[in-house]
Amino acid sequence: MLGRGGRGTQAAPRRPRGVPQPGSGAASAHDGSAVHRTPGGGRPLRIRATPTGTARARRDEKKTRQPLGLDDILRAPAVREWAAQQLRPLTEPDTPRSTTDRRDTLRAWLRCEAQLTPTAEVLGISVPGVRKRLTRLESVLGRSLLQAPSARYDLWLAFRALDVTGADTAR
Repeated sequence: MLGRGGRGTQAAPRRPRGVPQPGSGAASAHDGSAVHRTPGGGRPLRIRATPTGTARARRDEKKTRQPLGLDDILRAPAVREWAAQQLRPLTEPDTPRSTTDRRDTLRAWLRCEAQLTPTAEVLGISVPGVRKRLTRLESVLGRSLLQAPSARYDLWLAFRALDVTGADTAR
Protein backbone atom coordinates (compact mmCIF):
# COMPACT_ATOMS: atom_id res chain seq x y z
CA MET A 1 0.00 0.00 0.00
CA LEU A 2 1.46 3.28 -1.04
CA GLY A 3 0.66 6.48 0.81
CA ARG A 4 -0.02 9.87 -0.55
CA GLY A 5 2.88 11.17 -2.60
CA GLY A 6 4.52 7.75 -2.52
CA ARG A 7 5.89 5.86 -5.48
CA GLY A 8 3.41 5.32 -8.26
CA THR A 9 0.98 7.98 -7.10
CA GLN A 10 2.49 11.12 -8.54
CA ALA A 11 -0.02 13.85 -9.10
CA ALA A 12 0.38 16.24 -11.96
CA PRO A 13 2.23 19.38 -10.87
CA ARG A 14 0.03 22.40 -10.17
CA ARG A 15 0.00 24.94 -12.93
CA PRO A 16 0.51 28.56 -11.85
CA ARG A 17 -2.42 30.91 -12.37
CA GLY A 18 -2.47 32.39 -15.86
CA VAL A 19 -0.54 29.54 -17.49
CA PRO A 20 -2.76 27.94 -20.12
CA GLN A 21 -3.59 24.24 -20.11
CA PRO A 22 -1.96 22.20 -22.86
CA GLY A 23 -4.25 21.83 -25.83
CA SER A 24 -6.34 24.89 -24.90
CA GLY A 25 -5.19 26.81 -27.93
CA ALA A 26 -3.33 29.38 -25.83
CA ALA A 27 0.37 29.65 -25.20
CA SER A 28 2.19 31.91 -22.77
CA ALA A 29 4.42 34.69 -24.06
CA HIS A 30 7.41 36.02 -22.12
CA ASP A 31 5.95 39.51 -21.61
CA GLY A 32 2.90 38.36 -19.64
CA SER A 33 0.53 38.39 -22.59
CA ALA A 34 -1.18 35.30 -23.92
CA VAL A 35 -0.99 34.09 -27.50
CA HIS A 36 -4.20 32.49 -28.71
CA ARG A 37 -4.29 30.35 -31.82
CA THR A 38 -7.25 30.82 -34.04
CA PRO A 39 -9.23 27.75 -35.03
CA GLY A 40 -8.11 26.43 -38.37
CA GLY A 41 -4.43 27.29 -37.86
CA GLY A 42 -4.64 30.96 -38.85
CA ARG A 43 -2.41 33.70 -37.58
CA PRO A 44 -2.00 33.78 -33.75
CA LEU A 45 -3.67 36.58 -31.78
CA ARG A 46 -1.79 38.24 -28.93
CA ILE A 47 -3.95 39.47 -26.05
CA ARG A 48 -2.66 41.52 -23.13
CA ALA A 49 -4.82 42.67 -20.22
CA THR A 50 -4.17 46.16 -18.87
CA PRO A 51 -5.91 47.87 -15.99
CA THR A 52 -8.42 50.54 -16.93
CA GLY A 53 -10.74 52.93 -15.16
CA THR A 54 -10.58 53.19 -11.39
CA ALA A 55 -7.93 50.50 -10.99
CA ARG A 56 -5.56 52.48 -13.22
CA ALA A 57 -6.43 55.75 -11.46
CA ARG A 58 -5.69 54.19 -8.04
CA ARG A 59 -2.38 52.82 -9.29
CA ASP A 60 -1.40 56.20 -10.76
CA GLU A 61 -2.43 57.97 -7.55
CA LYS A 62 -0.24 55.64 -5.47
CA LYS A 63 2.72 56.39 -7.73
CA THR A 64 2.32 60.17 -7.44
CA ARG A 65 1.45 60.32 -3.72
CA GLN A 66 4.39 61.38 -1.57
CA PRO A 67 5.20 59.10 1.37
CA LEU A 68 4.16 60.42 4.76
CA GLY A 69 6.86 61.91 6.95
CA LEU A 70 7.04 61.63 10.73
CA ASP A 71 5.57 65.11 11.20
CA ASP A 72 2.61 64.19 8.97
CA ILE A 73 1.91 61.14 11.11
CA LEU A 74 2.31 63.10 14.34
CA ARG A 75 -0.41 65.55 13.21
CA ALA A 76 -3.10 62.87 13.46
CA PRO A 77 -5.73 63.68 16.12
CA ALA A 78 -5.27 60.32 17.85
CA VAL A 79 -1.52 60.92 18.16
CA ARG A 80 -2.09 64.44 19.51
CA GLU A 81 -4.42 63.00 22.17
CA TRP A 82 -1.85 60.32 23.06
CA ALA A 83 0.86 63.02 23.35
CA ALA A 84 -1.28 65.18 25.61
CA GLN A 85 -2.00 62.15 27.79
CA GLN A 86 1.73 61.36 28.08
CA LEU A 87 2.57 64.90 29.21
CA ARG A 88 -0.58 65.65 31.24
CA PRO A 89 1.05 64.78 34.60
CA LEU A 90 3.53 67.63 34.02
CA THR A 91 0.74 70.22 33.98
CA GLU A 92 -1.39 69.00 36.86
CA PRO A 93 -2.19 71.68 39.44
CA ASP A 94 1.06 72.99 40.83
CA THR A 95 2.90 76.26 40.90
CA PRO A 96 3.42 77.62 37.35
CA ARG A 97 7.17 77.87 37.87
CA SER A 98 7.61 74.20 38.75
CA THR A 99 5.55 73.16 35.71
CA THR A 100 7.86 75.20 33.47
CA ASP A 101 10.93 73.81 35.23
CA ARG A 102 9.67 70.26 34.74
CA ARG A 103 9.04 70.76 31.05
CA ASP A 104 12.32 72.61 30.51
CA THR A 105 14.26 69.93 32.37
CA LEU A 106 12.61 67.14 30.39
CA ARG A 107 13.09 68.90 27.04
CA ALA A 108 16.76 69.67 27.80
CA TRP A 109 17.37 66.06 28.87
CA LEU A 110 15.78 64.76 25.67
CA ARG A 111 17.74 67.24 23.50
CA CYS A 112 20.96 66.10 25.20
CA GLU A 113 20.12 62.47 24.35
CA ALA A 114 19.44 61.54 28.00
CA GLN A 115 22.97 62.38 29.12
CA LEU A 116 23.23 64.04 32.51
CA THR A 117 26.39 66.14 32.08
CA PRO A 118 25.30 67.96 28.90
CA THR A 119 21.81 68.43 30.41
CA ALA A 120 23.35 70.00 33.53
CA GLU A 121 25.40 72.37 31.36
CA VAL A 122 22.35 73.42 29.33
CA LEU A 123 20.26 74.02 32.46
CA GLY A 124 23.14 75.67 34.36
CA ILE A 125 22.85 73.31 37.33
CA SER A 126 24.93 70.45 38.71
CA VAL A 127 24.70 66.82 37.57
CA PRO A 128 23.24 65.75 40.95
CA GLY A 129 20.67 68.55 40.51
CA VAL A 130 19.64 67.13 37.12
CA ARG A 131 19.46 63.63 38.59
CA LYS A 132 17.26 64.91 41.43
CA ARG A 133 14.92 66.68 38.99
CA LEU A 134 14.66 63.58 36.82
CA THR A 135 13.93 61.43 39.87
CA ARG A 136 11.09 63.81 40.75
CA LEU A 137 9.87 63.65 37.15
CA GLU A 138 9.86 59.85 37.33
CA SER A 139 7.48 59.98 40.29
CA VAL A 140 5.26 62.61 38.59
CA LEU A 141 5.11 60.66 35.30
CA GLY A 142 5.01 57.24 36.91
CA ARG A 143 7.65 56.06 34.42
CA SER A 144 11.33 55.29 34.46
CA LEU A 145 13.70 57.89 33.04
CA LEU A 146 17.05 56.96 34.54
CA GLN A 147 16.73 53.17 34.38
CA ALA A 148 16.28 51.10 31.23
CA PRO A 149 13.83 50.76 29.61
CA SER A 150 13.07 54.43 29.88
CA ALA A 151 10.17 56.47 28.59
CA ARG A 152 12.60 58.63 26.62
CA TYR A 153 11.26 57.91 23.13
CA ASP A 154 7.61 58.13 24.14
CA LEU A 155 8.22 61.53 25.71
CA TRP A 156 10.27 62.78 22.77
CA LEU A 157 7.49 61.78 20.35
CA ALA A 158 4.85 63.32 22.63
CA PHE A 159 6.64 66.68 22.71
CA ARG A 160 7.25 66.52 18.95
CA ALA A 161 3.60 65.73 18.22
CA LEU A 162 2.40 68.68 20.29
CA ASP A 163 5.02 70.99 18.75
CA VAL A 164 4.05 70.00 15.19
CA THR A 165 0.36 70.60 15.78
CA GLY A 166 0.86 73.72 17.86
CA ALA A 167 -1.11 72.11 20.68
CA ASP A 168 1.63 72.52 23.32
CA THR A 169 0.24 75.60 25.06
CA ALA A 170 1.81 74.93 28.48
CA ARG A 171 5.28 76.12 27.50
